[in-house]
Amino acid sequence: MMNQLDYLMIEKFLSEIPNNTEVIGIGIIFSILLIISFIKKIEKIIIIILIGLIIYAGYLYYNDKEPSEKEKQIIEKPHTLIKK
Repeated sequence: MMNQLDYLMIEKFLSEIPNNTEVIGIGIIFSILLIISFIKKIEKIIIIILIGLIIYAGYLYYNDKEPSEKEKQIIEKPHTLIKK
């Protein structure tokens, strides 16, 4: 249970945060690290997707077969896939 003194200490600390350059610096560094880690994860996802697309393109090139009638119909009239 928090007593009145603890409450006042927390309130004082929170009111001093905007004036404390150390806390602001730590916050900026933390934000930058968070952004960098997010970008690295996105890069990994993009690389995995590109590798998958390259493998799929190679597969399609290697098979070298004509699309079926159903696939041609879908390519020519994609709105037929949507049921009203």
